[in-house]
Amino acid sequence: MSEETQNEIEFSEGERSAGYLSAAIKKSDPRQGLPSASGLYRLRNCPGSYRMEREAITRNMAPPDDSEAAASGTRIHRWLETEADEDWQALSYAEQETAARCQSQAGKVIAGFAERYGMITSQTMERRFVMNAFGVTGEMPTETPWPAPIIGSGQADRMAFCGWRHILILDYKTGRGDVTPAESNDQLRGLAPMVSFLQPETVTVAIVAPLSGQPTVAEFSAESLKVAKNWLVHTWLQAPHATETAAGPWCQYCPGRLICGTYAAHNAATLAPLTQDGLPDGKVKEAMFARAYESDATTLAEMGERVKMLEWGAAAIKSAIRKRLEEGGAGADELKAVGWLLKEEGGAREITDPDKAAQLLAPLLAGAEGGATAALMRAAKLSAATLTEELHKASGKKNARQYNITGKEAKELLAQTLGALITQKPRTKLVHGKTETEETEIEY
Repeated sequence: MSEETQNEIEFSEGERSAGYLSAAIKKSDPRQGLPSASGLYRLRNCPGSYRMEREAITRNMAPPDDSEAAASGTRIHRWLETEADEDWQALSYAEQETAARCQSQAGKVIAGFAERYGMITSQTMERRFVMNAFGVTGEMPTETPWPAPIIGSGQADRMAFCGWRHILILDYKTGRGDVTPAESNDQLRGLAPMVSFLQPETVTVAIVAPLSGQPTVAEFSAESLKVAKNWLVHTWLQAPHATETAAGPWCQYCPGRLICGTYAAHNAATLAPLTQDGLPDGKVKEAMFARAYESDATTLAEMGERVKMLEWGAAAIKSAIRKRLEEGGAGADELKAVGWLLKEEGGAREITDPDKAAQLLAPLLAGAEGGATAALMRAAKLSAATLTEELHKASGKKNARQYNITGKEAKELLAQTLGALITQKPRTKLVHGKTETEETEIEY
């Protein structure tokens, strides 16, 4: 059946109301709870993870997606999309550097694409595409119904076109760590066939990840696009029904890991050599270290490979406890009864008017290394903590080990100089009993 024929398929009113994507697309969830291209790596390795994810969300057991790394990536993507001054100013110095490198590397990829296929006729940012059960693809609908229930979607960070015959899709990765190259990247393998409704001859895909190295590029021909589309349709159609789960690196990105038996069993197997036959009261940490140290090298190496999974699990559990305590209600009361609390304390100091603050601080930083301008640049967005250190050092040394003012005096001087320009928002720490727990940010 041709795509043109598929686009003309009619559905009953009941099928429309049950299967059509709502015309009022929710900005808070552009995926509308459906599988997405960004989750294809996880789906390929753990087919049952989509069902696990939906169940965890229904049970309010999904770890919150509120890490600073995720927020930083959102800010950088926002500027790359708009290039607006206010979005640039919202970035830290490090984020501005990452954003600028993303843009520079993307420019080189686009230049290479144009050199191969000809003049760039248009470029677009942040476009989301959808696919139905017949493999028909198109733009995310916003006002009119779309033929047949949508089974998944994918968003391209940036696209460039040489007419309609040749299309380039770029995906930005703004974090550190290993990034799967374009030629074997599941997300791009899913995005490429989603523009098939434009009937291109080739679709070039590229990963731009400046903190991980140079861009990687791959190309899909018309034939390989068909193969990729068949794989995508099969993967997304089975997602709501698949039950097979498997533990691995993809668990880091799975919202369902807190309720996943496979994930729990994997972690239990990792801890088994350290917890077998019980642990002595009051000496749990010491006993676990001794057992780890006494393990043979092969067992210790196997546990070492699995330890990251334990860290993700611990971070997810603490995040879920924090969320429940913040929400209140019966669940929070149960957690408080066994010693879990949120303790409020002063958070990071923030400067409300950086320009005015810089003017007031310049005379005090004249003695800083490289002068006031260099000190302010080192403080990036005028971080209060960094500026305290700069004032401390700018006071000069009274001997080989001491500066003219102490760190405490520098903090007080900063507060006196800036007055109402410096604020301190309260923050909360997760506490169990009388002990503060270490909370690790989760990247999604």
